[in-house]
Amino acid sequence: MKRNSRTLKGLALGVAVCAMAGTGVAEACSVAAWTAGNTTAAAANAGSPPTFRRYYGLCGLTVSAASPVVVGDNSPAGAAETTYRSRFYFYTGLTAGSAVVFRASASDDNGGAEVLSLNYSSTGSLAYSVGGSTVATATGLAANKWYAVEISYVGGATYSISVRGNQTYTFSNNGATAFNTGIGSHTLGIVSNTGAAGSIQFDEFEASRATTAIGFYPRGNARVDGTGAIADQNYDIFDFIDAARELQTAVLASGNSDADEDGDVDVFDIIAIARRVQLGSF
Repeated sequence: MKRNSRTLKGLALGVAVCAMAGTGVAEACSVAAWTAGNTTAAAANAGSPPTFRRYYGLCGLTVSAASPVVVGDNSPAGAAETTYRSRFYFYTGLTAGSAVVFRASASDDNGGAEVLSLNYSSTGSLAYSVGGSTVATATGLAANKWYAVEISYVGGATYSISVRGNQTYTFSNNGATAFNTGIGSHTLGIVSNTGAAGSIQFDEFEASRATTAIGFYPRGNARVDGTGAIADQNYDIFDFIDAARELQTAVLASGNSDADEDGDVDVFDIIAIARRVQLGSF
């Protein structure tokens, strides 16, 4: 992970930069910009060779259910912050139980009333709640795969959720909500859990006040193109070269080499990327 674009101060988690108002480039593999939560206990540097899974770029965040921690940010403006969206990637590594992996609250430091939350269960579901009530549930998530989720909320008006991952999985839902409370902080990690075991990796968190979607990175796009914006990404021979180098040398590619989104870069990812470059499809 790296840069942050149209953010509420950023929150590019692959480093974990956070907040809410466009800033420039995030520092490498640090959770220092997350100003709330157990930041000193959160592992952020995937390393080369990597010591844990990351989805995109050089960094990520890993949280064990045995020692649950969170990173948090108090940039949201509180009562006035009633238009919000965020997107992040997570690896479904729980072997038992469930965990709230994201929470947006009315006050600083994960305090006050819950505004939004996402609860991931090891049975393969991801439940989106607004104002403490579940409004949508994605089911059929496989274990040990990468998924991306983007949520939006306009207080007293609408909500939406989109989930992508495991190569072909998609889920979308939207609707109306009468709940109308502003957001004062947002928190990522294992916020709370019920009988959880295993671990969850996180990557590429971004938050925004924009009404347009943040979007999802193309899988298998191993070399970052242009400014790094999603719209700038293209498949070419350099994606194949960088992914092959990562497999052979464990030097991480700047983008995503894990084309099949199973958490490991192997020969099948290289074959898939070569096919995508040559034929235009996986």
